[in-house]
Amino acid sequence: MFRVLVFGGSPSGANTVTISPNTQQKFYVVRNNSGQSVVLTQGSGGNVTVANGTVKLVYADGAGASAQVFDLTGTLAMTAPVLGTPASGTVTNLTGTASININGTVGATTPTTAVVTTLTANTSVSTDTISEKTSAAGVTVDGVLLKDNAVNVDTINEKTSAAGVTVDGVLLKDGGATFAGNVTLNAQSDVRFADADSSNWVAFQGAGTIAANVTWTLPSADGTSGQLLSTNGSGTLSWAAAGNTGFTADRAIVSNGSGVLAVSAVTATELAYLDITTLGTSAASKAVTSDANGVTTFADGVNEGYTAVTVSSNAATLNFRDGNVFQLTLSGGNLTTFTWSNPPSSGTAYGFTLKVIQDSTARSITWPAAVDWPGAAAPTLSSGSGDVDVFVFFTHDGGTTWYGFIAGQDFG
Repeated sequence: MFRVLVFGGSPSGANTVTISPNTQQKFYVVRNNSGQSVVLTQGSGGNVTVANGTVKLVYADGAGASAQVFDLTGTLAMTAPVLGTPASGTVTNLTGTASININGTVGATTPTTAVVTTLTANTSVSTDTISEKTSAAGVTVDGVLLKDNAVNVDTINEKTSAAGVTVDGVLLKDGGATFAGNVTLNAQSDVRFADADSSNWVAFQGAGTIAANVTWTLPSADGTSGQLLSTNGSGTLSWAAAGNTGFTADRAIVSNGSGVLAVSAVTATELAYLDITTLGTSAASKAVTSDANGVTTFADGVNEGYTAVTVSSNAATLNFRDGNVFQLTLSGGNLTTFTWSNPPSSGTAYGFTLKVIQDSTARSITWPAAVDWPGAAAPTLSSGSGDVDVFVFFTHDGGTTWYGFIAGQDFG
């Protein structure tokens, strides 16, 4: 049974009221109009303070000397009850497992506006759909801001056991989101796909400037192995064989080296630079031709890459992806660590020329163990300051063996 305690009068300070005996359980509805705070106690356990002008429901547990008084109203602070039909209703700071019915009624009339400031975890909204109104700034649901028709709801944090929240046709829940309409990512925002532990991701984004809206329609089924995604030029995508990409003869896909791809126009002359004929031994105006036997002919001279290499801390590296002609300038001591990297795989022949310039003090080179010299004897370098020696090497087994030759020594 509940008892009602009403505190009045004009005390000069806070008052402490002891509920006795401390072995009996008690329920009280307490209304404080005394102008001061009232502290309710029953034992050494916790107390409840009823502020002036508030109403609380309290429970005394009757646990003897350690008895405690509990505030059953939690964090809900109420002013004096309002009777009749309110123009609006405001609920703030619902915690725990509390729930509210936004579309419910007060008395016999639905409130004009329901304002929910914050719904924390494990809080449920009993409405199925929140309809937005255009004058608001939007609704944020688990970090997703939805605008254009916004209700006066600042933030909704779903509870993990619920089926989710639907806002303007968008179902949001812990397992993902289902969209009934279009989704727009503004200002080149990414669509990101994270890896298994979400430590890294890959992304797509729109171009910096888009002249007109474009919609690409995906194929209705998967393609076969090796096929490419092709466009008909009108937004319809389909699977096509690698040799039939759907691009016209005067188009090529180019990259800026930073992951941005574009279809670029090329001239007929530019296409002819690397046009390979599959039959015959030549073709008019072609820079490169290849016959049916795979023999390739270059119409004009062939220029090879040249790379200058320096010695640092008695070490130097030749990267064979840099070209076929290298200049090595000795300095600072003997070259004891000489690394040769990235030769082609076995079955492909590769050769290079090495020009060595001697230091002002004669230096020596410790050649890689894979180098095989005539007579199994490495040559002695010219010793004069600025002397030039030239060597030629080639391999056909991926660098397992390099055959080395002296092209000339002691050039001035």
